[in-house]
Amino acid sequence: MIMNLQKLFKPKRVAIVGASESDSMGGKTTRRFVESFQSHMDDVYFINPKSKMLFGRICYGSLNEIPTSIDLVVIATNKTLVEENLRIAIEKGVKGAVIYASGYSETGHPEDVAAEKRLIDMCREHQVAVLGPNCAGYINFVDHIFPFGFNFNEREIPGRVGVVSQSGQICTSLLISPKSEFSYLISSGNSKVTTIEDFMEFMVDDASTQVIAAYMEGSQNPDKLIQVLATAAQKQKPIVLLKSGRSEQAAMVAASHTGSMTGSDATFEAIFQKFGVVRADDIEELLSICNALALFPTLPKRNAVALVCGSGGESAISADLCKLSGINCPDFSQDTKKALASILPDYAT
Repeated sequence: MIMNLQKLFKPKRVAIVGASESDSMGGKTTRRFVESFQSHMDDVYFINPKSKMLFGRICYGSLNEIPTSIDLVVIATNKTLVEENLRIAIEKGVKGAVIYASGYSETGHPEDVAAEKRLIDMCREHQVAVLGPNCAGYINFVDHIFPFGFNFNEREIPGRVGVVSQSGQICTSLLISPKSEFSYLISSGNSKVTTIEDFMEFMVDDASTQVIAAYMEGSQNPDKLIQVLATAAQKQKPIVLLKSGRSEQAAMVAASHTGSMTGSDATFEAIFQKFGVVRADDIEELLSICNALALFPTLPKRNAVALVCGSGGESAISADLCKLSGINCPDFSQDTKKALASILPDYAT
């Protein structure tokens, strides 16, 4: 089913259910919109039956009281209130929803699985693109839209790396690094309506994103994943993946974390190799590889790298690392050596 992810990630009118001035996920989201969405605050609606005003702005008791249609609803309530608020939001024309609440299929309890299925059926019937449930939200640095339930430091300039992760904590870990600038950062959660493959497809098609970073526990739509990876390869847009589930223990954690089935790691590895996906082994490597790839205006056409180092020791270590990684450091041509000699001191090597 084709859903409009523009309404999810680039909404014009937003409602925050569970808005507050507290330090909760709803409170952090509300504060972030107040601080960063000033030019469009007439199109942001706060919903909380216990408050009349929040941050000096009117707060409605229910979505029913909003005088207009909305594109995106951020539901920052406990699980018991999600279904009813989503139903009202759909009546208001919503096509995108962020649902923070956890306690759905990831618990394995029949009643929680059934609750998630009701959400899935409702959203599929009305073509609502959903982030979550059991997610941290997303950050759109390009358009300064921040339905994200945790604290972070906003970047002054959007970056070129788009992130999608099945772990909200990994999103916050990436945000801590001062070295990285992002276009989008998406915490997909259980992603049973709109999937991690859909979010990756959005960034493959997005002109503001040059490199895609992803943390995956599993794929619920392998055919769609292959399609997205093939499209990215055709467009020469690099995808760097940190994929858990290599061990039996990791697969068990993934199942209880987001309800993901990891599948055979050898199968994923074969797919990644076929479509040129770069596989990282940890968060630091994921970040470093993406930062490097984001610097290239175009991808290198061949395996030939020149390194500039501040010392002979650094040069030697770098040359060894290149050898271990299968990277070729060819000798300079005589013309290049002459050109370098004309601008470097005699003791330079």
